Amino acid sequence: MRVIGSMTTGRDRPDSDVDLLFTMGEPLGLMELRPCRIQKWAGNPASWLSRTLSRLRSKGMSSRTGLDETDEGATTMQPNEIAAILNLPISQELLTRDLLRMAYVAKDGTPRNVPIAFTWNGSEIVVCTTKNAPKLPSLRHNPAVALTIDTEVHPPKILLIRGRAELDVVDGIPEEYLQMNGSYDMTPEQRVEWEAEVRSLYDGMVRIVITPTWTKLIDFETTLPSAVEELVRQRDERHLA
Repeated sequence: MRVIGSMTTGRDRPDSDVDLLFTMGEPLGLMELRPCRIQKWAGNPASWLSRTLSRLRSKGMSSRTGLDETDEGATTMQPNEIAAILNLPISQELLTRDLLRMAYVAKDGTPRNVPIAFTWNGSEIVVCTTKNAPKLPSLRHNPAVALTIDTEVHPPKILLIRGRAELDVVDGIPEEYLQMNGSYDMTPEQRVEWEAEVRSLYDGMVRIVITPTWTKLIDFETTLPSAVEELVRQRDERHLA
């Protein structure tokens, strides 16, 4: 957090407003921001800033200026920060969709990105695949993955997740695989035929269990990509200068 505007140029007066600029680690609504408003500048400024930053930190926000743990370039977040984002209504809606896109690094070092069905069990994303899937040797070599779940409407809703994949080889058909395919439109007869075909084809599968280590929700209303947020901040600074 820093002071900007007339105070930084020496043009402030006793009745001047105090303009503060800070980077939020996560979006806050107007009612949550309202207590941070300064009705009257009094006492030790450093003390007020300290109290304000403590309130922000209590919400799981970073006190550092600039881009922080919520930047797309970051790799990890605190578990409570991840849970707060994934429990948002928009995130919960996205986590019930049919498909996600999973990016990983192939053994030759080049990137891969595949659409695949998934389930969310409240703490992990589970993807099921065949035991001979080409992605499995790559994930054993490098378990880092990046996931995208999004919508096709304007403005889009985008949930970004990073984590590590653990591979669980199981006999038979995992229940998650039957669940994740249950959201497609099938008649009861088609469902019976599909399950019979699956059970005759696979003698086992691999559960790819992904525990989130970083996440960000972008809805283009309360949150934006970090690069766009930075451009907005720079524009606001220019207008306040």
